[in-house]
Amino acid sequence: MGEVDRNWQCPWCGKLAFLPTQQRVICLSRTCQCGALALGAPPWDTDEIVDDAINAFGIALGYRTPFDGDRLTGLQLGGIEVAEGLRIPSGDSNPFELRVLWFRRKAGQAT
Repeated sequence: MGEVDRNWQCPWCGKLAFLPTQQRVICLSRTCQCGALALGAPPWDTDEIVDDAINAFGIALGYRTPFDGDRLTGLQLGGIEVAEGLRIPSGDSNPFELRVLWFRRKAGQAT
């Protein structure tokens, strides 16, 4: 695996995520063997990460607001754990790194 792959380390199980994402997403993504979903986008596009997570997992209706923090709270109240991941080089010779957020259902939550 290359240098970039080391950045896709799951914050929960510690393994490298290399599986394709089954859900339809617009962000750069990887899925870990443990089922955790990593979504990456430029730091100014965190809303795209949150949109993809909502599409993948759903959200509490009371938290459908335009604010990313509220929507992340809605995911957490719906049984989704959220963790900040390592930054990923954007590639394409761009000078910025992608923000990566990790998501997984809490143990005992229905899929």
